[in-house]
Amino acid sequence: MTARADETRAAFINVLKEFPIGDPTRSSQHGEVTEEVVRAAILQNLIPNLRCPKIPVRLSHKNVYIQFKPMANRFFVMHFDLRTAKDLPLRITLTNIVKLPKVRARVIQYPLLPPSRWVQICVHVPSMIGQFTKLTPTGNTLVSVQICSCLYLRGLFTSDNLYTMNDIPKVLRIKDTSALRPQELLPWVYVPVGCRSPECNQISCSSTDRSTPEPLHGI
Repeated sequence: MTARADETRAAFINVLKEFPIGDPTRSSQHGEVTEEVVRAAILQNLIPNLRCPKIPVRLSHKNVYIQFKPMANRFFVMHFDLRTAKDLPLRITLTNIVKLPKVRARVIQYPLLPPSRWVQICVHVPSMIGQFTKLTPTGNTLVSVQICSCLYLRGLFTSDNLYTMNDIPKVLRIKDTSALRPQELLPWVYVPVGCRSPECNQISCSSTDRSTPEPLHGI
């Protein structure tokens, strides 16, 4: 393996590749889980349609990236269970059930109300912890991911790098964005609000605004 390949491999972890949903020794599932090939303008890849899979992981990256498409008029819930620097349990939940952020015990519920189209979410874990708890925002480890919903999931990966649509690793891109019309570009959302670094290149999501990502209602 070349030095460049080693660097790329270390830059991110593709969770769905490292912890296959169909491998009972590395993940578990409850209810109906199907895989299907979606042929569309944006995506031509194998997509797992997940209902309540649980993937055991052990990752310490700062950012969690989720590429998914919610089904119209259906609720979704995504749980990310962590262990803090002091080995305390903490759960971050992304869902369209709540309208405002809620914190109960060691559970942070954060609202996501995306349209029924492909969406890229970047969760900056230290910002989420620092904004909604008094816990130390660094040194946290992701120990499991649970998706309880009916949705299409294309990708789930972690990294210390704050990627944009322009510099995301090629293997994790849904499609070359240069071939897409502005209205077809994947909405890209960083959570929580304000977590994006000012040095980070912004995402082009429209022909008139080349600096700010397209906002999603409720984010």
